[in-house]
Formats: sequence, structure tokens, C-alpha cells
Amino acid sequence: MQDRDRKRIRRPHAEPLSLAALQAPAAYIDDASATDPGHNFGRVAVTAPHVIRQADGGRDSEELDAEEKTPPTLLPTDGLDVEIAGSGASGDETDAIPMDDGRGRSAGPVRIRAKLNLTTKLTDEATDPEKKSDFGITHFNRPTYTTRSVSRERGAFVVKAALASDITVKVRPALGPNGQVSIEGEDDTDITSANYPAIVQDLAPFPGKPEAGSPCTHFWARDLTLEHEHFHAGEDEHYGKQGAESAQGQLNGLRAKDTAAVDALLDRVPDFILGNVGANMGSAAERRAYSHVSPDYQARADAIKKKGDRGKYPPPP
Repeated sequence: MQDRDRKRIRRPHAEPLSLAALQAPAAYIDDASATDPGHNFGRVAVTAPHVIRQADGGRDSEELDAEEKTPPTLLPTDGLDVEIAGSGASGDETDAIPMDDGRGRSAGPVRIRAKLNLTTKLTDEATDPEKKSDFGITHFNRPTYTTRSVSRERGAFVVKAALASDITVKVRPALGPNGQVSIEGEDDTDITSANYPAIVQDLAPFPGKPEAGSPCTHFWARDLTLEHEHFHAGEDEHYGKQGAESAQGQLNGLRAKDTAAVDALLDRVPDFILGNVGANMGSAAERRAYSHVSPDYQARADAIKKKGDRGKYPPPP
């Protein structure tokens, strides 16, 4: 896996499945010829901490690893001079200041007391996603430290650190990947008495499968795609902070021989957080996002149908 794949989790809004594909046994199908809009959370890569991509209602042309992954549970400590607190021979858990060997090392492992905090910043970009087939995509970028310190206080290594991650949402500014026209509501000026039935069909979720999205063959809804992407961004933030809390708890359960070991542990935290996001998003992330926004798609389709059936749209120019 290339290094750039370790730095972000990408969720694309890609192209939807055909009705026949939806009726097939496989939940997601590699269909490079699909023509519907999708949020390119299209796929969420499922091997932390690499790019996690999942079919956006089947709107993505990439392969999907359907295997559910177990979220990372342990911060890696291999090769480091650390041990679980209380596992030493003495089992002493007091805060007595340990002896120093004169080289900045304690005579024995010292308890870690850590406080980690992760913040995220969401940025929307009206720009085409990297993949030509995507309507939108969400990137959760590998966290970086904004502040970080390790000090010796009261017989412990005290860690105070803050991390930040940028979450970037890219949604096409106008037309969909195959020229689909965005319909922003029942009063959109692109709706006519001739095309409103096709718009209704394109925006309404597949019957009985709200988690599969809408066809969007010729028409899409940019604002609802943005809502879809923001759902992913919200999950990214949640699982990112969950990962930071888990890392903090694990650090507080360890003893370290010296500050170098503590710093080495902290170096591994960003990838641990990234992996926690990716593994928790899993292969159901796209279904959750479509289920979330499906009522809005249905409401828009219903409103357009109602107005069209009443003869309220103008004839085509």
C-alpha cells in the first residue's frame, strides 16, 4: 500500500446499481458502466489504516471487500520498552518518584498519565472528486499533533497532547459525472411538464431498498449528496474521537522505561486513530448514509410528482 493511502480514508459518492443489480444476491457490484450519481463514499477501504471505501449505494466502480473488519483494539507496543502497569515484579503502583540512573532513565518502568484530545475541521469543496464516476467524496485525513509534551511529574510520565484532522468533502459543483442535472427542489427551474416523471423516478429511492440509494441516471440532487457526505463526516469525527479516547486509556494502562519509549508510543497514535475510523466505518457505512438521507430523496420526489400531476410545471422550452 502506498504511503499516501495511509494518510486518509476516502468515502466516495459513486454511481448507483441498476434495478437488476439490486435484485442480485451480492450487495455491491463492480459496475464501471453505471451512470448514476453517488457520493463517493462510494467505497470505504476496509483495512485500517489504509483508504477505506465502500460502494455508495452501488454507485462505485471499485471492488469492495465485503468482509467485515474488526476495529483495532490495541495500540501497538511491539519493540518498545514498555509494560502493562502493575505487571512488574514489585507490583508497586505508588506515585513515589523513582530513582534516576543518571542518563535520563528511571531505575524501573514509570507509569504513564496521558491526556489526548482530537479536534476535526470540516471543509466543503465544490469541485470534482478524483474519480470521474463519483458525485462526491469524503476524506478523513491522518491526524497530526498540534501540541505534544512529555514531562516527569510525581513519579509518572505526564503526556499532554492535542491532535487535529481535516475532513474534506468534495461534491461536484453542477453536473453529475455523466451530465446529470441537479434538481434542488420541487421549484427547480429545470423541471418541466415533460421531464418531471423522469426526475421523480431518478430521485425516488429504489422500492424497498432505501439503503441502496436512488437511480439518478439523468438527474441528481447536489444538496442531498452533500448531506450524504456530511453524514460520513460525522461518523468520521465520532470514530476519530473514539480512537483518541481508546489510545488515551491504553497509554494510561502502561509503564515506560524512559521518555523515548513514551514518544515512540505517541508516534503510533495517529495511525491507530485512522485505523479505528476505517475499521468502524466498515462495509455498512454507505448503507447507513443512504438510509439517513433516503427520506429526503423520497420527500423531494413526492413533492415533484404532486406538483407535476397537478399540471404546475411549464412546458419544455
